[in-house]
Amino acid sequence: MKKTVLLLASILVLSFANAQFYIESNLIFTDHEKENFNMDFGLGIQLNTGYSINKKTDLGISVQHFWFSGIMKDYTLKSLECQAKYYVLSKSIRPFFSIKTGIFQEKFPGIPTFNISDEFKNSFGISPSVGILFASSIHESLFINTELAYSHIFAERAVRLIAFGIGLKYVFN
Repeated sequence: MKKTVLLLASILVLSFANAQFYIESNLIFTDHEKENFNMDFGLGIQLNTGYSINKKTDLGISVQHFWFSGIMKDYTLKSLECQAKYYVLSKSIRPFFSIKTGIFQEKFPGIPTFNISDEFKNSFGISPSVGILFASSIHESLFINTELAYSHIFAERAVRLIAFGIGLKYVFN
């Protein structure tokens, strides 16, 4: 169902001028509180599609998948979020800030030896971020995106993440 909705939203967005698509990889760190399972470090991938309302404002949809390797081996986190991004400048180097909000799904690994299956929990989350978009010398529609994000997930045990991402953004003109 999620994939179908995302595909339809992507087709709708890409059918307009100023549509955009970008992919980003992330390094993720959690705060080191015992209540957050002390997950320490993770990796992730993020896919975004969106639309430029004007030169300074983008709206979009973001899908993320994070893998962690701390105390809880095979713990994963997925999200489907709506995003609003505001660019401070309209030059070749464009600082921005953004806010994302949506649904996060945590996967807690099961223990086959004890016949315990994987457990999934859905929670609401919010992710403010700052970053810089750089123009690329490769193609006028290709940009390099860097971003530092803080995510707070309102789960049974709150999860707080800090993620650094770098990726490529393509704008359809």
